[in-house]
Amino acid sequence: QNVAQFVDAYDPQLAQADELIAAQQAFIALNRRPTALKLENFSQDLSEFVEFITVDELGDAKELIAKSTQIQVRVVVLSIVLSILFASWLAYLMGRTISQPIQLLEKTALQVTQAENFDLRATVVNNDEIGSLARSLNQLIEWIASYTGALKMTQRNLKSQAQELNAIIDNLGDGLLVTDPQGTITRVNPTLKAMFQLQETSLQGQSIQTVFDQQIIALIRQSQTNPELSLTSEVALLDDHIGQALVTAITPDGASPAKAAQSCGSVVLIRDITNEKEIDQMKTDFLSTVSHELRTPLTSVLGFAKLIQKKLETSILPAVATDTPKTNRAVRQVQNNLDIIVSEGERLTSLINDVLDISKIEAGKIEWDMQPIAMATIVERSMAATSVLAHNRGLEIRSVIEPDLPDLVCDRNRCIQVMINLMSNAIKFTDSGTITCRVYRQGSDIITSVTDTGIGLSAEDLEKVFDKFTQVGAVMTDKPKGTGLGLPICKQIIEHHGGQIWVDSTLGQGSTFSFSLPVGVTVAEPTKVNLQNLVQQLKENVERAVPSPDPTAQKTILVVDDELHIRQLLRQELEALGYGVKTAKDGMDALNQIQTSPPDLIILDVMMPHINGFDLAAMIKNNPDTMGIPTIIISIIQDQERGHRLGVDRYLAKPIDTDVLFHDVKTLLDQGTSHRQLLVVDIDASTTENLTDVLLSTGYTVTQSTTGREGIQQALALEPDMIIVDSNISTDHKLVHSLQFDNGLETIFIFMVE
Repeated sequence: QNVAQFVDAYDPQLAQADELIAAQQAFIALNRRPTALKLENFSQDLSEFVEFITVDELGDAKELIAKSTQIQVRVVVLSIVLSILFASWLAYLMGRTISQPIQLLEKTALQVTQAENFDLRATVVNNDEIGSLARSLNQLIEWIASYTGALKMTQRNLKSQAQELNAIIDNLGDGLLVTDPQGTITRVNPTLKAMFQLQETSLQGQSIQTVFDQQIIALIRQSQTNPELSLTSEVALLDDHIGQALVTAITPDGASPAKAAQSCGSVVLIRDITNEKEIDQMKTDFLSTVSHELRTPLTSVLGFAKLIQKKLETSILPAVATDTPKTNRAVRQVQNNLDIIVSEGERLTSLINDVLDISKIEAGKIEWDMQPIAMATIVERSMAATSVLAHNRGLEIRSVIEPDLPDLVCDRNRCIQVMINLMSNAIKFTDSGTITCRVYRQGSDIITSVTDTGIGLSAEDLEKVFDKFTQVGAVMTDKPKGTGLGLPICKQIIEHHGGQIWVDSTLGQGSTFSFSLPVGVTVAEPTKVNLQNLVQQLKENVERAVPSPDPTAQKTILVVDDELHIRQLLRQELEALGYGVKTAKDGMDALNQIQTSPPDLIILDVMMPHINGFDLAAMIKNNPDTMGIPTIIISIIQDQERGHRLGVDRYLAKPIDTDVLFHDVKTLLDQGTSHRQLLVVDIDASTTENLTDVLLSTGYTVTQSTTGREGIQQALALEPDMIIVDSNISTDHKLVHSLQFDNGLETIFIFMVE
């Protein structure tokens, strides 16, 4: 059977005797086991059989093979033809079964996309892959229909919002300007065009440099440099109008801090605040006028209250028997009532001063005394001034000052005013705890903060705490504690020094008010500022340069004021000091009395009918017969510079500080004359000129000298009231010794300057 199978499978064309023999030998060499020997015998028999077949049957086999080959070729060709026919038929069937549904799907998709007919659906024929594709296409059509509907609704909403936004922008009361990072204008609204009269000009696409002035350009550039800041500044508009510009950089929404620093452009809003400025000025003028007018009756109230106190203590109480409880109680009540009148009068004076301060700061009429000073000194002075208030409320004041801080150039008194205001507010609104003052350096600024543990401020109050005439908190239930001008005054003082002031607070947890002042600011106009101090020191020390008065001679003082109560008050006060007092109701009355009987000293008001105080002072100082009479102005109008130019010796404000008034009266009467002759000796001609200009503007008669020898000669010839001399010249020429000892000019006050 095996042989039969072998023969059936045998291919004569592949059988080669040599190959069989080689295979036999290889197999025998591989394994000499009995099975291999049997196989070797079988191979020999097979070889003989093959040889027999090959030799004897080869001819017949070839013939059979040839016929068989022809039949096979025919069969193969027929099979191929049949296969091709079958494949074509099968392709046709597949085309009808597969491609036609796909074409239908394609047609449906095209109708949906081109005609936007989302109601069409593909037909699902079978549950095969094409049916699954059709169902997926139908789901896709439904999703696209829903998305397209939402998109159209969004587009309609956006279009409506854009139209609304455009209408708002076009009808906006403020001018709108939008620029890209390169400074090209991308949008403006009609209001802005009207502000600059550019209605007929197409601004879009133009550079801001070709349209707007440098002030607006600088603001836009600054906003590009610091995108995190919103900048505000007043800008000049046409027809003398004033605008307030708010510049904000456009930054990517939700961008990181690094990317947010890259601005996408700027938005500028400009509001015309001309009317607001005018109304604000009217309000300021009104308050200033009212405050001035309040000073006259307040002067009478305070003056008479203090006079009653003095008379009560010196004359009445010593003569009254106070041995009964009723009398003692009545005396205490009278004293307490007078104390309340004086205290409330002084409080009202402080409030009036706040109103006048804000008016003067806004008008630029404040005289700033810029000098180097340590911030620690300002804090110490302020703590000393408010320590009594803190002690009365049981509060502790602490200071934490960083060591080795540089000095600041500032107006010491104004900075102390700021600190006292902040500390007083902290004490006022803190029931228990501590007030902490901190001073430290941060970059090029020195930061000063006042922290309390008081009631704190709400978020909405933080935005308006520095607004004028604003009382934050429950103003309907709590009594207002001031004019609302303290913090606005502080803000203007700090900003004048180039600093900033701000507040951090949490309601119920206290507040921290902080301000910064720049380091390294130089003193502006040092000569003028020093001379103002110099003039004050000369006034304070002039009594050292006058002879002792004759105690037996009574001095006569003329009081000129159109207010009867002020005349009566000053008469009583001055007569109590032993002076003879005359009164005049106006300038004409005063001139008649001066010509008839010249007084030793004149006290006059400014606001009077017929002839005001300034005109009266000018007449007195320009008349050789009266120019030597010392003159003091007491007025609600604070214009010291004008008074000094006229030659007035002292200029005081109402309400009257009687202690200061009496000191000045005594000093001027002891001096006995109002010559005010000064000699300036300095080798530096420019310094001499500056000194002379300032001293002349304050009412002094000035003589100049540029050498020590010339200075001595002029001092001997003129015998001035005071000499201002360079210390080097004085040392080289022994000026003090030569004048005061060798030549008997002991009464000359000499002021040496290094």
